[in-house]
Amino acid sequence: MRKPARDRRVAEAQRALALLDFDREQTNERSALVLLALLGLRPSSPWSKAGNPRLRTVELMGWLRDRCGRDYKPNTRETIRRQTLHQFIEAGLVLLNPDDPARPVNSPNSCYQIEPSALELLSAFGTDQFASRPGSPKRIRAISNTAPPAPRARSSRSSTSRRGA
Repeated sequence: MRKPARDRRVAEAQRALALLDFDREQTNERSALVLLALLGLRPSSPWSKAGNPRLRTVELMGWLRDRCGRDYKPNTRETIRRQTLHQFIEAGLVLLNPDDPARPVNSPNSCYQIEPSALELLSAFGTDQFASRPGSPKRIRAISNTAPPAPRARSSRSSTSRRGA
């Protein structure tokens, strides 16, 4: 992406995330870039042409490097997973392993994809249709009838250490 076009598109993605009720931390540049990668959206493409590729974290980081000039180092994979993708999944914006929900999270084949109702909503970004649609991630989940991810069980070791025992 050329810098002015990239910056404009990143600002649009940040605005879209804010309109979807994501907090300030989730509307940062990294989150906006991850959203654009998951939509396969280039600066010259209208939001209506957003795609829905299934991407592994390494592929997502490659997209950010090749198309956005953002070379996240391999050790930042966990930051992208924990501070962006996890929140997108919890909000119902992104699906984890839609092709094989039983696949372990730590599998090298784990992948992420925009939830279909969220794709439909984001494809209308910048139009009157977007403004008139329900916007919060909870509403996206309700539209698509997808249940939120089940909470993960905490190991007794970690919960015990938090209590100071």
